[in-house]
Amino acid sequence: MGFACALLLAGWLAGWGPCAIGASAPAEQELVVWLTYRDRGLEAAFRLFEREHPGVRIVTSLGAGPTGMDPQKLITGIAGGSPPDVLIQDRFMVGEWASRGAFLPLNEWIDRSLRREQRAIDAQQALERGNADAARLALEAVIESLQPVGPGRLLSLAQDLRDDLLAGSPPTELTGAAATLVSLCQGVHPDAFYRACWEEASWGEGVARRVYAIPLSTDVRVLYYNEDLLEKAGLVDASGRARPPANWQELKTYAERLTERDATGRIARLGFAPNYGNSWLYLYGWLNGGQFMSQDGRVC
Repeated sequence: MGFACALLLAGWLAGWGPCAIGASAPAEQELVVWLTYRDRGLEAAFRLFEREHPGVRIVTSLGAGPTGMDPQKLITGIAGGSPPDVLIQDRFMVGEWASRGAFLPLNEWIDRSLRREQRAIDAQQALERGNADAARLALEAVIESLQPVGPGRLLSLAQDLRDDLLAGSPPTELTGAAATLVSLCQGVHPDAFYRACWEEASWGEGVARRVYAIPLSTDVRVLYYNEDLLEKAGLVDASGRARPPANWQELKTYAERLTERDATGRIARLGFAPNYGNSWLYLYGWLNGGQFMSQDGRVC
């Protein structure tokens, strides 16, 4: 199961400003985030965001049900006019909610982030060349893009760099701070994500297709095996080391040889657990060349 951050119509996107274009951020504001799980990394990121954006306080809530974000809770929040600003949503459900108009397309903010990053890079490169005027113009563009977001570390850094240039500081002495600005202005690059994850977080056909969520994770399935038990059962290579099964027939053979039963015939040790963890029938179907949907995704 993959997760992706999705933005609702009422919300912010972290670091990219309020939805009302050109609106200034209020002195104090709550950013409501619904989670499907508690995570130390996310909590640390939230606290860092608060430090870098004075006046913004992140309020988290678990909006999860047994299989992810509780759809009843979410749709009730939307219908009641009190949805979360940002939520973590199962990626495979993004299209369903986007088709209902519940999520805000993010393309404009993604493009904005890339333009801001490029202006920061332009400023850094101009400073490296010693061109103070070009660097200042690029920094002004960064500042203009950040002002609607309100006070924050990024805005302060860009303003400090510009003011240092106006005060006559040698451009080459400011390249270190400019490099920090570039790293903090990192945009959302679609090609930095696995294509399948990015497409799963998008919805629409042709030119109308839009991005509605930013993938934050993906996962894989692996086969774990106990080397000691394989060696004990003689399932080894030419050097006597445990050898995992190489095909489906070998997997069946291994499962039978590794399974042990007690005196009553009950299984004491299972040779292979096909549904252990997040591993289900459709995965085995795909691994054997099966398909569950037509190519156009319209027929199951």
